Amino acid sequence: MKNIFKSLGLGLIALALVVVVGASKADAALTLAALAASSDGALTITSAGALGLVAGANAINIGADATDKTITIGSATVVSALNLLAGTGGVNVTGTLSTTSPKITTSIKDANGLTILGFSPGASAVNYLQLANSATATNLSLTALGTDTNISISYNTKGSGVHRFQEQSATGDVIAIMPQTAGAGSFTGNITSADLTGNVTWTFPNATTTVAGLAVAQTFSANQTIGAGIKLVLDSGTCTSTAAACTLSKQAGIVTSEALTTAAAGTWSLVLTNTLITASSNILAQATLGTATTGTPLVTKITPGAGSATIVVTNVAAAAALNGTILVNFVLAN
Repeated sequence: MKNIFKSLGLGLIALALVVVVGASKADAALTLAALAASSDGALTITSAGALGLVAGANAINIGADATDKTITIGSATVVSALNLLAGTGGVNVTGTLSTTSPKITTSIKDANGLTILGFSPGASAVNYLQLANSATATNLSLTALGTDTNISISYNTKGSGVHRFQEQSATGDVIAIMPQTAGAGSFTGNITSADLTGNVTWTFPNATTTVAGLAVAQTFSANQTIGAGIKLVLDSGTCTSTAAACTLSKQAGIVTSEALTTAAAGTWSLVLTNTLITASSNILAQATLGTATTGTPLVTKITPGAGSATIVVTNVAAAAALNGTILVNFVLAN
């Protein structure tokens, strides 16, 4: 017992000396070591007490061994704050800093102290963005969340800056538009082009319209100019008539007649069955010699109807009759 009281007395004297010296020395240190009578040392500041470090190269070291350390400030039932006045030196954290709902006032800076991500807090904000990482073969996501039912996202550039969506693949050139994954179907619409070899510009009209694909009817409200060397390719086919009748449901086509012997000034009437033809269709047609070597065939009348048209061909030769097949070329416009 005598040794224990002696140790306690020496410890108190040492503590008093350290505290007194610390008040007058700029880089003083307060060291709490384990006493022989206990397993650990503790510093308790009661009531409204405070631990203050005066100016100088001060440090608080909480052990350097391999044992886990914990600093607890306050409790879950009171408002607690840890104020780190770092000046220009910053607060350096080595290892993982885990926080729950941290408050960031203006920005996050990079290793050079430059802003890498800025924030503009709203005083009464109810909506926000959520970032999510992903597992293998799944997409990263940026999602709008909040109390509103419908939330839009605005992407604003500065000055004459443009929006750029760039892939890392050299031959990608695809923008995919996909509906919400919880919908009835999971389908993707792609805006794509061949691998670009230079800058190109796609200009959309300043009007409400539908940018249609090849399988959708096209409506033009202005004159269209087809440049030199450009071909207008229509859905076309061929058929051979029997008894002056042929079926070909195409936008354009070539009809080969049966062998004809139509005399000069005589006529031959072809009934073309085509489901694309209506009574108001415009049909362009011309006739030329097929296997025939005499006669001069000429389309002289076209009568469209619902699902068919009658094309009348006249042999306008002065005297020669047709002596073989002829070809009737047609183009349909509705």
